[in-house]
Amino acid sequence: IVRAVDPAVRVPLIAEVAVKHLAVDAGYAEPYTKSIANLTYYDSRNPGSNLFEVNKNRPLAERLSDLFFAETTEGVSELLHSLNWLERNFGFYEKAKKYGERALAIAENLSGENHALISKNQSTLALVCESLGHYEHAADLLETALNSTLKNFGPDHPNVAVYQSNLGDIYRNLGYYERATELLETALHSAEHNFGPDHPNVAVSQSTLALVCESLGRYERAAELLETALDSDLKNFGPEHPNVAIRQSNLASVYHSLGRYEHAAKLLETALASDLKNFGPDHPILATRQSNLATVYHGLGQYVRASELLETALDNTEKNFGPNHPNVAICQSNLATVYRDLG
Repeated sequence: IVRAVDPAVRVPLIAEVAVKHLAVDAGYAEPYTKSIANLTYYDSRNPGSNLFEVNKNRPLAERLSDLFFAETTEGVSELLHSLNWLERNFGFYEKAKKYGERALAIAENLSGENHALISKNQSTLALVCESLGHYEHAADLLETALNSTLKNFGPDHPNVAVYQSNLGDIYRNLGYYERATELLETALHSAEHNFGPDHPNVAVSQSTLALVCESLGRYERAAELLETALDSDLKNFGPEHPNVAIRQSNLASVYHSLGRYEHAAKLLETALASDLKNFGPDHPILATRQSNLATVYHGLGQYVRASELLETALDNTEKNFGPNHPNVAICQSNLATVYRDLG
């Protein structure tokens, strides 16, 4: 009878029977839980890691999470960390936060502090909080993770550059541009030293530093960094990877600031088409792309197309985040400007 059941149903069913009737607890299942955590983890900086292939393991990981959510083992923490990151990449930020907070709580309560496990969970949860607009909390988490990693592993550890880059981006969102620049310059130098100039970690640091340069009006420097990062990601990941769409969108923003509207529009149209294909129309990243493209269309005098995109982006953002998220205010402000120009 079991063989006749679809595998997507069969495995969770077996797991539930095992837990209820065979006294299988999280400790007994620890090696299995860790293996599923590895299968469910998406490494966005690894060209060999495919987000959509990894996502096929989500149903089993979620079932294990339901069974062992209250347990306190390293395997459960790693499983929830993987689910946290996976949900964030698909735009389910509140769900990601739930997994991330529990993963961190388990890591902090494990006997014999595993500093790397704690810092990893702090960093990932911080990025979810950043996506939700909770910048102060995100900064607190990443500052703690960075200080712990520096203390326990030294400044040359690869994770230091990753945490510095992520913290630099949060400082940018908070308007602390000089602090962000210091961190990001250090992170970029470290990533180049540890991985070489063509590694995806280098492209991430270049891209984030470019955003700070853009905020400071250093548009030519920002464009140089992003052009290099885009070339690197195209080489490492191929044209349809989500990372490439991020670089294209960021570079388009700089081109817009430089008055290169046609170039910006072409990049954003490509990024929007890629993200629509990869994630569907309801993912929050679509609203960001639509809003940015609308700004470019506005600069080109294409007000009707701009208003259509911004109306769609506003609906998406309100649906995903509620009315009080900072991105909602940005969409409303941009849309008001377009309505003004339409009379």
